[in-house]
Amino acid sequence: MNTELRHFNRRDIVLTKAGVSAITLPLLLLFLSLPISLQSQSDYPLKVDAGITFSHFQQQVKEEIGGARGERLVDETSLGLALSGSYALLGWLDGGIFLRGDVGNRTAARFNGFDSTGRTVTTGEVGGSFSELWAGPFLRTSWKSLSAELGYALIGTRHDDGRSDLPSTSGDTTSAFTTSATVAWMITLGAAVPITERLHLSVKAEYRVRYYVQRGGEDILTGVEHGTQSLAPIIGVRYMW
Repeated sequence: MNTELRHFNRRDIVLTKAGVSAITLPLLLLFLSLPISLQSQSDYPLKVDAGITFSHFQQQVKEEIGGARGERLVDETSLGLALSGSYALLGWLDGGIFLRGDVGNRTAARFNGFDSTGRTVTTGEVGGSFSELWAGPFLRTSWKSLSAELGYALIGTRHDDGRSDLPSTSGDTTSAFTTSATVAWMITLGAAVPITERLHLSVKAEYRVRYYVQRGGEDILTGVEHGTQSLAPIIGVRYMW
């Protein structure tokens, strides 16, 4: 999934663009699961979910299709882990705690011609490794095999080597960003397909939006906010007691 990060002041409206194709598979499985008749999940009040998400995106220039590969214009890889535990509050409503962890690396550069062997040469490369951690409460509403979740990141941090252009007010460019207390939300839509009576295959499309307002405990620059949004598929399992 291609994720573009931008920074902005409070008067700007700048959000990250996410590829729609990232949710094609989970949405297809979701619709295929609509006619499946399941035992009511409310029969098992305690649920534990575990899932992963993975994406890789690259861009390159060649003199011809199949030609020699040189330096990539864009190269991004990310891997995420999604964990949650919930308990039935009502027959159709669960509440619980979620944890999201993501690690990856991304770089971007400008095309600068070809070398003597015909391989791409780039210039002005920026980027680096990143990691993000979210944890907080969430609610899930369910109907048959379908579910929707709303979560809030009580804890939200991001280390990003590619964002040296966003220092804290004291010039710190290595500490983690922390999320805003008001905008750090997660929304998921998904479906559960039975493997056994208690073990289900879980497929979700997850949307997250957040503003980072501090770095190392200080304001970013002179009080700007760093906003991102992301859209990702999550495939995993759910076990119920």
